[in-house]
Amino acid sequence: MNFLIYTPQITHRVRYIFEFMFGELMGIDTQFTSDVDDFISWHGKKLNYSKRPIAEELFIQSSNLLFQKGIQQLTPDITFYNGYKTPFPVIHEKSLLPFDVFAAAFYLITRYEEYLPFRPDAHGRFAARESMAYKNAFLKKPVINYWALDLERLLCEHYTDLGCRHRKYKVIHTYDIDIAYCYKHKGFLRNLGGFLRDIYYKDIEEVGQRARILFGRDKDPYDTYEWQKKLDVWPELEFIYFFLISDYGPYDKNISHESFYYQRLIQTISDEYVIGIHPSYASDSDINLMRKEIGLLSDITKRDILRSRQHYLKLRFPSTYQHLLECGINKDYTMGYADEIGFRASVASSFWFYDLCQENKTRLRIYPFYIMDVTLQHYMQLAPQEAIHCSDRIIDEVKSVNGLMITLWHNHSLSEHKEWKNWRAVYEHIVGKCNEP
Repeated sequence: MNFLIYTPQITHRVRYIFEFMFGELMGIDTQFTSDVDDFISWHGKKLNYSKRPIAEELFIQSSNLLFQKGIQQLTPDITFYNGYKTPFPVIHEKSLLPFDVFAAAFYLITRYEEYLPFRPDAHGRFAARESMAYKNAFLKKPVINYWALDLERLLCEHYTDLGCRHRKYKVIHTYDIDIAYCYKHKGFLRNLGGFLRDIYYKDIEEVGQRARILFGRDKDPYDTYEWQKKLDVWPELEFIYFFLISDYGPYDKNISHESFYYQRLIQTISDEYVIGIHPSYASDSDINLMRKEIGLLSDITKRDILRSRQHYLKLRFPSTYQHLLECGINKDYTMGYADEIGFRASVASSFWFYDLCQENKTRLRIYPFYIMDVTLQHYMQLAPQEAIHCSDRIIDEVKSVNGLMITLWHNHSLSEHKEWKNWRAVYEHIVGKCNEP
């Protein structure tokens, strides 16, 4: 029998977050009523989500968020719960929790705060340090998953036969192929420019390495693809590759999508692994460019392209996701920060994109990542051993809630070339750690 939820208004927001918390995280089927008499006469499991109790039923006091429409200039109040700061406190003594867990989860998972005015970084992005999670010190905890576990425990105390269907821990490792090769297959003019630049800066070692690679004596350092395949030894692991298919530009420095060698690389990898598009730097605000690049990758692979991750993690709410939907993408992997590791949506699970401007759950599934190589090395400026320690904490958090663990790496960061010396061992450790029981 379904769990009956009473609420005075059955809004799209209410359905969305209850179906996620109960259905996806706890495995409990729900149905809704706004009729008090129906709720009172219900003899099965039930919960009252409103401003005040009706009788002696289980009750969580609601705030106003799930009964509103549109985006308001909202700064939620904060309380403490289980030692952590938590938004949307409530005051009714009979409420199962001292905060509106459903409003809090909805606010965080929909990225409500990213629809509001903010101070963008140099690339126009919403930075981790702008977020409620960072400012209140819970960025590195998947708090929504923990709240679902706490709610489940409280419900089980009242309904011993609750019958939850628990999710299993899962791992997905993803690669962004921004620069397929360091020296090879870039064309005469780009390599000539590279030689002249190296000579100008008197970088004789770089001149020699470039020459040896272009004449076939050494392997290109960014050609790490066979090494990456050697990590694919555990059947539980999934690997996804995202390819940048764009014209050359200041932030798009891959080799040409017209290159025979790049196309052959893409085709070879797509024969063995799931792939997706890595839309170019300007594509987040240009749907025609996004559509063109998706079409090019589809032509190369002779496959429909359904997965995406934005280059430079350029993500604007809700336009980027709306454009992806219009282009036929149904899975996106951009949800993560460049400047900090952790849980941008405060959850270690995938979820449906809820468009706050259109007030509806869409068919776009969001897959958040929590650890990225460039974040650890460039933004956080960690040494390899420090990066391992920080990554272990995130992995342990995901395991503790049986969540979905997703990482983001680049082929060039596995090269052991220049600033990436000793970082291959970091990734090997992360892959191994993710697979430990």
